[in-house]
Order: sequence, then structure tokens, then C-alpha cells
Amino acid sequence: MAAYDPYLLGPWAGAGLGQRALPPQAGSAMLQAVIMAPVLVLVMMFAFGGGKLALAQIDVDGAAHAAVRAATIERTMAEAEAAAQAAAAAGSAAHCSGVAIGISGDLTPGGTLTATLTCTVTGTGIPLLDGRTLTAEASSPVDQWRSETP
Repeated sequence: MAAYDPYLLGPWAGAGLGQRALPPQAGSAMLQAVIMAPVLVLVMMFAFGGGKLALAQIDVDGAAHAAVRAATIERTMAEAEAAAQAAAAAGSAAHCSGVAIGISGDLTPGGTLTATLTCTVTGTGIPLLDGRTLTAEASSPVDQWRSETP
């Protein structure tokens, strides 16, 4: 039998007859998988939470538009604010809590109303994203040719 030569046999040197020594990297793929799995889960959770946050912003924008449109149909500012609050609450209820709406502008025919909606995001499933405040603003003209009486 030939003499032991570590340069010839490389990392498998020292294995007995009929045995195969494991390379030094044995088990490293499993260790990489164990380390990377939680990282991938966190990345997926943040992607999912970010998507829910984007959907919430879209809902808040839509609720602001619905609120200002509902306000422009009313005859008095008090009725306009009540209609805007109802429309905003209905439009942003899925993703938000603590909806606050502010109406400003001129309710006379040909004027413009602006609604500013602010709410707190809930239900994203990620503590860092829950509780964020979203704001949307929308404007709408008051119908110039509407009658003065209902």
C-alpha cells in the first residue's frame, strides 16, 4: 500500500479502508437554511404589511374624495360636514380607526370645497406599521348651476 500523502488525498485524507470521510463543508447547507428561513419570513411579512399599508392609503384617498363629493351636494356647511364624516367613515373603515375629517372652502355655487382626512392604520399584522397616521386631501367644485332651494 502506498504511503500516506495529504497533498494527494486532500480533505478526505485519513479515512479508513472502505470508509469515506466527509468533506469539511458537510452540514453547512442545512445551517444556511436554518439561518436564512427566519430572515425570509421577516422579509415576506414586511412585504405583506407594506402592501396592506399601501391599500390603506388608497382607501383613505378614496374616502377623502367621497367625503368631499358628499359635502358639495349639501346646502349648508353643517350638513356638508356631517355628510363628509359619514362618507369618510364608510370609506376607510376597513383599514383605519380614529377617522378625522376637516372641510374647508366655499359652499356657494361655483366654489370649491377641500376635505382633509386623517386616520390611524390598524390590522397590518406588523407592530411597526400599525398605528401609523395616514392623511389624504381632496378637492371638489360645488355645482355652479344648482338651484338655491332643495
